[in-house]
Amino acid sequence: MKTIYKILITTFLSIFFLPFIINAQKDTTELKVGNKKLIITDKNTQKENAIYNLEKGKESFEKEIADIKESNIQHQELIQKLEKRLDSLSEITNLSEQTFQFSDSDINMEKKLTDSVKNEILKEINDEKSNKDVKIVVIGKDNESLDKLIKAKLNAILYETELKKLEAEIKKEKLLIGLNQKKEQAFKKGIADIESGIADIKNNVNDYNNDLNSKNGKHFKKEFHTGKINNSGFNAHWAGFEIGLLNFLNAKMALASDKQLDYMVIIPEKTMSYGLNILEFDIPLSKNKRFGAATGAGLEWNSLALKQNITLYEDENGIIRAEYVDPEETDYTKNKFNIVYLTVPLIFEFQIPVKHRKIYIGAGVTGGIRAWSKQKQKYKVNGETYKNKKTDDFQLASFRYGTTARIGYGNIGLFINYSFVPLFKEGAGPEIFPISVGIKVVDF
Repeated sequence: MKTIYKILITTFLSIFFLPFIINAQKDTTELKVGNKKLIITDKNTQKENAIYNLEKGKESFEKEIADIKESNIQHQELIQKLEKRLDSLSEITNLSEQTFQFSDSDINMEKKLTDSVKNEILKEINDEKSNKDVKIVVIGKDNESLDKLIKAKLNAILYETELKKLEAEIKKEKLLIGLNQKKEQAFKKGIADIESGIADIKNNVNDYNNDLNSKNGKHFKKEFHTGKINNSGFNAHWAGFEIGLLNFLNAKMALASDKQLDYMVIIPEKTMSYGLNILEFDIPLSKNKRFGAATGAGLEWNSLALKQNITLYEDENGIIRAEYVDPEETDYTKNKFNIVYLTVPLIFEFQIPVKHRKIYIGAGVTGGIRAWSKQKQKYKVNGETYKNKKTDDFQLASFRYGTTARIGYGNIGLFINYSFVPLFKEGAGPEIFPISVGIKVVDF
């Protein structure tokens, strides 16, 4: 039921915000390159940047094609060696004159196979229905004939095994060549799409230059450069990927001590907060579109590295307790407490254009719903690695709200998030308030 609940929430938010996202980006040009879509605004500089990026992509595709061709040459050379070996084996007519060796790693297999063949031959010899002359020959020569029979049977088994192995390796190499050829075709199609896209962009740039040199050139320049700054769309900086350090404050807004954290003492440098903000809806609030608001939806993952050797559990009163485990019996090499929230923000942002990017400052509130939570442990016993995973609500607060502040330049920025709601429900655990500080490294 929890999985269905999360899917329904995500689907609803996607359907709700998708029309707004599409409308918010209607002042753009879309260019399809292979399976990717490149979005270009109607600015000459950005078109030149787009051409540069496409040419870099073309170089990358050409390098991939060269690597594929080199790989196929190696596969083909290996196939020739395998086929030569297969032909030489196929020409063998007398297996008794051949010797097939086991590798060093197959010593145990050789012994087991030899014993099996020997038992099979002895069973045939001792069978009342078998030829009596064979019995006399075998016993009369101190098992020399038995050794020859064993060797002959082993050779036959190893011969068939070697043939099948060679055929399988040849088939695998041919399959890899086929897959590489399909990849090469895809890259060639991508290069053709890129070249077509570059031509289209250059034609648009030429049309723009012709308009600048027309009779109304001065008027056009004035309108264009005015629109470049004042009529560009407002684009906030919520959507993207974030990573930061996570810690906890006490009720007095000070960093919580180990005593206040109780059993939730963490390893600070390993306790992280990750944000994947998927949806964004921008609302310009000024005519020059430098000030506006943003909302949307995202996922926040809190990964707490617990310092103490404990296992969390809920007692009969609904309070989260910690069972301390003797490290001499079970020493947890990894003891993590993971929580995922579905987050919805309302952020107000002010932007200052600087060259081709913007300095931005934003602040607002966030609301979140706990999606799932899990304690994950890893330990070793007698050299064997074991893992424990326990999924539960752990009496965590189901809903939370807080504040966020952000500052950055271009696609890179810093953020700080603070929750006004404690980590656990009231009375169910330590009264601690999550706070995370980090960097936004990817902007959607």
